[in-house]
Amino acid sequence: MKYIKTPRGQFRIDEMTLEQAENKGFFIHHYTDDMSYAVVSNGTKAFAVKKEGEGSSGE
Repeated sequence: MKYIKTPRGQFRIDEMTLEQAENKGFFIHHYTDDMSYAVVSNGTKAFAVKKEGEGSSGE
């Protein structure tokens, strides 16, 4: 498993997209300093997902 470290802690990197995480009830808690990962949470769990590029809708 891969992890990222932020000033707010260490978080496991998950393979799901940010959109998938939001659809499962997670919300953005914060971003890494370089804005490449979003740390998402549902109030009891938190993990990191790769931030999608600007304008990349997957279409």
